[in-house]
Amino acid sequence: MRGTSSIADGVVSSKIDDPDAILCRTNATAFSVMIEQLSMGKKASLEANTSEISRFIEQAIRVRADLKSDHPELEAFQNWQEVKDYCVEYPRAEIAPLVALIEKNDPQKLLHVARNSGSREDADVIVCTAHKSKGLEFGSVQLAGGYFYKDEGLKLPIITDDESRLMYVAVTRAKRVLDVSQHVDFFDLLSSPRHCY
Repeated sequence: MRGTSSIADGVVSSKIDDPDAILCRTNATAFSVMIEQLSMGKKASLEANTSEISRFIEQAIRVRADLKSDHPELEAFQNWQEVKDYCVEYPRAEIAPLVALIEKNDPQKLLHVARNSGSREDADVIVCTAHKSKGLEFGSVQLAGGYFYKDEGLKLPIITDDESRLMYVAVTRAKRVLDVSQHVDFFDLLSSPRHCY
């Protein structure tokens, strides 16, 4: 990846302290990252599908109270323990970050945060899904974990077309600095000699 030659920019493999934006693959990860930023005392703005996050938390509260949920991600579970067991068995499941947050925090407080994310203008950091970041630019961007790819010894890492497009959107949002510290293996694979033609 190369930026515009007239701008001093770069891709860094070590974590930057104060990114302007943190881009995430899913709503659940974005919300989890925002809660983490708030706990560090940062003013964070969430650019994600907050209505979907709120709905999930509302329905999780029902399941925790041993009530049936009609949420598509929760309706198959009979109780909250089954949800937790599922996330232990499938830690990369899309609901896993939200379930972990609900386990560690008061769900009603999480619901309040989801419904009342700070405005972008007042934020120290913008936490955004890659999808919602389309058309936006930030001085410095950190890629959160959770993008899907794998190495099976082939010329390039295996990544689906949809994931590839999402990754492209995410890595092209930074104007000056792109922090890929959570994806060093992926970018090392792309630049290794066995992937050169």
